[in-house]
Amino acid sequence: MIESAAQNQDGNPNSAAWVLVLGNGLRAAVSEIEMQHLLAAPKLFEIPGSPFHCRHVCIWNDKLLPVMNLNAWLMGCTEPQEKPLVGVVGYERCTGVSVDGAHALHTRVQLGGLLLRSMPTRVLVSEDQACELPDNDVDWREISISCFADEGNNAVPILDLSRIFSNALIPVIV
Repeated sequence: MIESAAQNQDGNPNSAAWVLVLGNGLRAAVSEIEMQHLLAAPKLFEIPGSPFHCRHVCIWNDKLLPVMNLNAWLMGCTEPQEKPLVGVVGYERCTGVSVDGAHALHTRVQLGGLLLRSMPTRVLVSEDQACELPDNDVDWREISISCFADEGNNAVPILDLSRIFSNALIPVIV
């Protein structure tokens, strides 16, 4: 997590996070600073020929945002949501820059949307809560950077937004 909010009983700093409900019992988290806005029932525009999990875009603050359906990507679900809820998230994209033989990293903030099933919940998380990714039929490794155990001792993966919004989740079509 990015931003320290308080300390827990052991004196370790807490970080604020948003727990997102993705559907089919799947939950994941992003840091408080990554969650920018919530859009209730936004107009989604379909991109023909795109994979189901990244088939839509929406407009927010005069910007066209890709909308990812992680429930579809993780579970293969293809049923559309009647009244979508989109969490607008911000993440840093690093790119390498070469100028006159010198290499440097350049970061810039990108925006995207995550399709949610219900309102996110704000929680405080400490390093003491770190745990392994959930041991179920869902492979979180490709889209998670870490994981924490919530109050019920359920594992909540922390999403790697820069990977999710890269081309990494788009299958190569030959």
